[in-house]
Amino acid sequence: MFSKLTSILQHAVEVLAPSLPLQEDFVYHWKAITHYYIESADDKAPVTDTNIPSHLEQMLDILIQEENERESGETGPCMEYLLHHKILETLYTLGKADCPPGMKQQVLVFYTKLLGRIRQPLLPHINVHRPVQKLIRLCGEVLTAPTENEEIQFLCIVCAKLKQDPYLVNFFLENKLKTLATKQSDASSKAQESNEVLIADTGQTAEPGIMCGSTGAAVNSGTLSESELSDDLSASLDSLDMTTQPEAPINRPNQDYNLVNSLLNLTRSPVSC
Repeated sequence: MFSKLTSILQHAVEVLAPSLPLQEDFVYHWKAITHYYIESADDKAPVTDTNIPSHLEQMLDILIQEENERESGETGPCMEYLLHHKILETLYTLGKADCPPGMKQQVLVFYTKLLGRIRQPLLPHINVHRPVQKLIRLCGEVLTAPTENEEIQFLCIVCAKLKQDPYLVNFFLENKLKTLATKQSDASSKAQESNEVLIADTGQTAEPGIMCGSTGAAVNSGTLSESELSDDLSASLDSLDMTTQPEAPINRPNQDYNLVNSLLNLTRSPVSC
């Protein structure tokens, strides 16, 4: 009851107070949300008993108003503030912790409305598609969750954006390809380090020498004639059992797609059937 009275008084003050520039108003609402977590000692009260939903709605309205007042495709200071200060990343963290209770639902609603109502492309921004990816992974984890309807609406708007601009799929697959490239680079670095250690132990240098033989010993081409070097390489190759060497496995990128998996998980829910 007290929280509702506080909310009513706050709205009255906002109506009577002189209007602030959009960016100042936007920052005010965001700081009001962050101050709640600094000042509030009761983390068990539901989010509906706080002013957080109202502040999120006001932030969204400001972003829409800002876009309507500017030329098409131009990013305003409020949107710049949201991107630069990683507000979506912070909201994802709060939603994942569901603190206060019901915050995940509020975050899903904010993401859905932001992607659906803002006309300029947001997903290409790293501070947008990265938290969107993380939020996708949360969807469908718990069947018949209280946030199931909001999860479906959020995933549907993401699918609509991908259908509208198919190239955006690259931003969702980029991390998997980078992970594969990192693993291959790490394997190559480890092999190079092993060769350097072996060369250091034998006292040979890697530049003028050739690695040969089953022991990987370095042969200095400056101290052997061409015929001796050729004979040594042939003998080393003959000593290897080529038939027993297993074929090297081919690394392929993981084809699992989080958006599809989240949608499939939600279709298995008895509530959505």
